Amino acid sequence: MSHACIVYESAVCKCTIYKSSIYKHSIYKHVIYAIYRAVIHEYK
Repeated sequence: MSHACIVYESAVCKCTIYKSSIYKHSIYKHVIYAIYRAVIHEYK
């Protein structure tokens, strides 16, 4: 394996981790929002 190939692979790996963390964060935000709406609905 050449050096450029190793660099490319690690960049792709970092990008994938970055994208999946954004994805997880957006799911987390949706869950929090759903709970928040449910709580607001209960109190109204």
